[in-house]
Amino acid sequence: HYHKIHLSNIRHDLQILLRPLSASLGSYTYKDILPVIDSGRRTVIFVKKIVDGFRVFLYLRSHMTKFSDRASRIRLYNSLGSFTGYNRRTAEMMRDPMSKLRIVIATDTLANGSNFPFIEDVIMLDEVVDPDELIQKAGRAGRSAAVQNPRAIVYFSPAAFTDAAKILDGGNLEGVKK
Repeated sequence: HYHKIHLSNIRHDLQILLRPLSASLGSYTYKDILPVIDSGRRTVIFVKKIVDGFRVFLYLRSHMTKFSDRASRIRLYNSLGSFTGYNRRTAEMMRDPMSKLRIVIATDTLANGSNFPFIEDVIMLDEVVDPDELIQKAGRAGRSAAVQNPRAIVYFSPAAFTDAAKILDGGNLEGVKK
């Protein structure tokens, strides 16, 4: 006799949404994620590169004009913040249920080994090619029973949707990224 023990990060109450990204991350325009500003939901936005995170941060912050306390509502979390205590302060704000912090733009530095119970949404702006990476990042949302309707939103380039359609249709796979 044997027993198979399988542990998983999958949260069964987590909604995973796939959406097309209308512009590349290098475009400096991220209108697809503008609704996050007014949603009021605590959101982590994952990007692969620090420079992309900084661009997203500046774009969103520039559209938060109705908030006089923008600095306490949006922050970055990446390896550069580890040396200055900036990440530690961001983490404290994320754990505080009374904090005004609503948006954190993060690299993979935040994806593993962190427990922020009040995250409601996770947004992945870079294409996720590894299912384990998707589950790991999505698992940042809804860690507390107090979080209602946790979501993971994965944005894909239009080309990725075209490639997926080709694969599903069994058509010509020439030029499809592997």
